[in-house]
Amino acid sequence: MFKMEIALDTQKIEREGLYDPSEIARQLDKLFARLRIQKQGEGLYTGGDFAGYGSAILFLKKQPWFMSYVDKWLWYNSDGSSKEEDFVVEDVAAHYRHSPALHS
Repeated sequence: MFKMEIALDTQKIEREGLYDPSEIARQLDKLFARLRIQKQGEGLYTGGDFAGYGSAILFLKKQPWFMSYVDKWLWYNSDGSSKEEDFVVEDVAAHYRHSPALHS
């Protein structure tokens, strides 16, 4: 089982005025829907498969409208188990912020 949790710094988005926070949220929802990953709540996406999450990560890490404003970006992978305690959690935001060569 997989899930992804995303939180954006909406105050920073509004302060800089380059993007609309609600439009970013809509774009995220559309991306995950296209990848057959269900929205379970604000910034929480579940279901889908490994390829879908991989595609989302590869796309989002290249988007300045996302990477500049993401506060939390966690990917939960339970490797087939549906038990919450079996999830391995990867901090995707920290990984790509500390690996600039991986952005491309």
